[in-house]
Amino acid sequence: AIVTYERGKYPVMEINGEDKRTLWEEMEIDVGVDYTTGGQTPRYILEHLLEDDAGELDADIDIPDFDNTTTLYHQWIEMTVTEIIQQIIDRYGYFFKITVDDDNTCRKISDDNDIDHIYTDVNSILTFTPDDTFSDYVNRIICTCESREFQTNIKHEETVITTVTGTLGWWGEKEEKQIWFDTEKDKQYYPIDVLNLQRGLRTVESAKANMMFRLSGSVQESIKEWADDNTYCILRLGAPDLRPILLTSIFAYIAAASNLEFGGKYV
Repeated sequence: AIVTYERGKYPVMEINGEDKRTLWEEMEIDVGVDYTTGGQTPRYILEHLLEDDAGELDADIDIPDFDNTTTLYHQWIEMTVTEIIQQIIDRYGYFFKITVDDDNTCRKISDDNDIDHIYTDVNSILTFTPDDTFSDYVNRIICTCESREFQTNIKHEETVITTVTGTLGWWGEKEEKQIWFDTEKDKQYYPIDVLNLQRGLRTVESAKANMMFRLSGSVQESIKEWADDNTYCILRLGAPDLRPILLTSIFAYIAAASNLEFGGKYV
C-alpha cells in the first residue's frame, strides 16, 4: 500500500491487490488423483481440483464444457494447483479467469468473445479508470512473439578454446594458425557468440617471448579471417624483426675490437 498526502486534501491510500490465484502458486500437490485408468473431462478435473485442493466452494465454480473436449488419462505429481490448471487450459486453448463476482471460470481464447467484465453493483464503486493501453474495450489476447531469425544472447562463463604453441623466427617471421572452436570441428557460434569470441581473442594472453622480442615490440596476435559457418578463425602471429638489432650489435662488436687492436697506448 502507498499513502500520499497533500495539504488541503484528504490522505490517499493506493492499494495493489492480487486475487486468490497467488495462493494457488504455493499449494503443491504431492500425488494427485489418478485418472490414468478412469479418464475424465477437463471440466470434471478442474472442478474437483478447485474444490478439493484449492478449497473453493461449489457455488463459486463455473467451469464450462470445453470445445473439442476429450477424456484425459493422467495423474499429476509434485505440481502446484496453478501449474495443473495451466496445463489443462493450455491444452484446449482456454484461459482461467476470476470474475468480478469472485467466480472461477474459463474462457476460450478468441477474438469473438463478448464483453462480460461488468460490475453487478455499480453503487459500490467510488472511482474507476479503465486501462485501454492494450485494448479498445473489446476482449483481446495480446501475444508478444519473436521471429525465427531472432538471435538469443546466451552468455557462458569464459573458457579456453585452445592453446597455440610454437616458435617464430627472429627475422620477422609471420605465421597463421587455424583455430577450431570445437574439437569435433562442427560446433557453430552464431552472430552474438561470434562477437563475444572475437572480443575474447582480442584479449588473449600475450605470447611468451624473450627479452629481445619484448624490447622490439613482442609477438603480436590478430584475427585474419572468420569462417562463414562460424566454426573456426585464422589467427595471425607475427614476430618483430631482430636483424637490425643483430647488425647493430655486430658493428658495435667490430668497432670495439678495432679500438682495442689499433688504438695504441695512452697514459
